[in-house]
Amino acid sequence: MNRSGALAAFAAGAGAAVAWNNAVLPRLRRGSVGRAMATGAFGVGTAAAVRVRAHRPAGRVTTVIALAAGAAAGAWGLARVQPVTREPHTGSAARARWVLVEIPFGTALAEETLFRGALAPAACAALGPRAGALSSAAVFGLWHVGAARAADSSPAATVAATAAAGLGLWWLTVRTGRLWPAFAVHTIVNSAGALLTRSSESV
Repeated sequence: MNRSGALAAFAAGAGAAVAWNNAVLPRLRRGSVGRAMATGAFGVGTAAAVRVRAHRPAGRVTTVIALAAGAAAGAWGLARVQPVTREPHTGSAARARWVLVEIPFGTALAEETLFRGALAPAACAALGPRAGALSSAAVFGLWHVGAARAADSSPAATVAATAAAGLGLWWLTVRTGRLWPAFAVHTIVNSAGALLTRSSESV
């Protein structure tokens, strides 16, 4: 990757990600499956754009514009954060759809393709392995502010926990040299959490 291009790509992609998940997605008038598919498309599409931009040199003006735009988009997303209105997953069919469609495609595929497949590599190319890993993990944490609000959880605690999870998933990706192990772990953990939550609510 080109260092200047990677910095521009990371800044723009990170800002777009924070804005999307916290401010844009919650305002989409779609059901849970529709939002999952939209997020999957956003994650894959943005990841592709980040990877293309990261391999092209960026001049100083382009880099400054990307940094400013990314910061503005991220700040807007956090200022306009709105929790997603989650539909109750009651019944076996709704629960199966949640675990087999919404979590794999709207969560794991979108997040792993975008964060571990594109943003983390771009950040590491631009900032170095340690700073890049921490920066991409921080953005992954900020991606979950709206989710914390929706779950009535502490945003600070959620950001810290998901940032730590992001670091772990990035370590797994680097260690294996593949993206699918992180996708598999992400899907399994989220699905297990969803099933356990529903089981406890039904007791």
